[in-house]
Amino acid sequence: MSKEKTPEPFFSVDEMRSWLAEEVGNVLKECDLRVRDATDFATAYIAGKMTAEQAEKRLTRYEERWGGALSGVFASSYRNDEPIIKAIDRADRDIEKARNYTERVSKGARSRRVRE
Repeated sequence: MSKEKTPEPFFSVDEMRSWLAEEVGNVLKECDLRVRDATDFATAYIAGKMTAEQAEKRLTRYEERWGGALSGVFASSYRNDEPIIKAIDRADRDIEKARNYTERVSKGARSRRVRE
């Protein structure tokens, strides 16, 4: 008879507490960096300190760096959080599908036809 080990919890309570603190800190830092980045070039353009071409380049760089704040949704379109969460999940699934497709194509995989 073999002894089965009792599986250890995914995270202990202390580990979960630490993870949460780190996650909140990271999210807040990302928010701070995003807002400062966007504010920097937007206010420079608004004040006439940057040309439209320069602002467009900065906006492109900003979008490449940060992506959309909320994948696939504009928060101002909704009054509560549930549709925003659903849209984010849907966008994430679509991104994952595209990533998987790209990986298959890059490996030379071909779509199979299902025969009836």
